[in-house]
Amino acid sequence: MRFHELMLLLAGCAACQTTVYGTGGLNFVPGGLSRPGGDWGGSIGATTEKSPLQEASLNGRFLDDRLEVTLSNLYHLVESDSGGWNPGRLGPIPFIPSARWILDREDRGRQTWGYSAGFSMPYGAFAAAGWTAHLPWISPEIDLGLGTQLRTVSAFGGAALDICDGDGRILPLRLTADASASGATETLGSSDEAFFSVGVSTRLGRNLTFQVLHRWDRHYTAPVENNREGGVSFLRLLWTIDAQSSRTGDRP
Repeated sequence: MRFHELMLLLAGCAACQTTVYGTGGLNFVPGGLSRPGGDWGGSIGATTEKSPLQEASLNGRFLDDRLEVTLSNLYHLVESDSGGWNPGRLGPIPFIPSARWILDREDRGRQTWGYSAGFSMPYGAFAAAGWTAHLPWISPEIDLGLGTQLRTVSAFGGAALDICDGDGRILPLRLTADASASGATETLGSSDEAFFSVGVSTRLGRNLTFQVLHRWDRHYTAPVENNREGGVSFLRLLWTIDAQSSRTGDRP
C-alpha cells in the first residue's frame, strides 16, 4: 500500500459531525441538530479499492457555535442518470464550501429539538429539522429536510440510534439509516439521485471510528460499472482531528 493510500485509510470525518458532502448531519444528508465537538478540525477519508470514495474536509464553528462552515473536495456521488455512480472530486484539496446555521435548539426533559438551514452539495439550499431523545439504554434521532438547486428539489431524511449504558451515557456504537430522492423541477418524477443507506459505526478511542455502510441507489441508465446493481458497500477507518479553542460557552 502506498503512503498516500495509507493516510487516506487512517483518517475521516467524525461520526455524524459532518456528512460525506461536508455539512453536519447523517452519513449522506444534512441534519437539524448541532453536534458536540471542537471548534475546528479536519478530516480525510477513503474506502475499499472496489468502492472508491476518497474525501477530505476542513470544518469550523463560529458565532457561539451556531454557524458551521466546511470545505470539502467531493461534490457528487451520482454524476447524472447517464453517468451513474461516479464520484466527483476536485483533487485531494478541499475547496467546495458548505455551511449550516443552527436556527434554534430546545431541550425539553429527555427530548431535544433542533432546526437548521444552509447550503451543501448536492442539495443546494436546504432546511432541516431534527429530534432526539435521551433514554437510559438508547438515544434515537430523526432528521428530515428539503433542499433545492433551483432546477432540482430534494427530500431527505434519516434516523440514528445510539446505544447507552443504562444510565444514559452514550456508548461507542451507533446505527444509522438515511435516504434522499431528488427530482428535476422541469420533469418531476425524473430523479437525479435517489438512495437509501444503512450503517453501523463504533469509536476506537477518541479520534478513531470504524464504519460500515451500504447504500442502494435507484437504477440509472449508466453503464454497468457505474450502475452498481445491488448497492455499494463501504468499509471505513476514520480518524478525526478535533480541536477546541480556549473560549468557553454553552452549545446552542
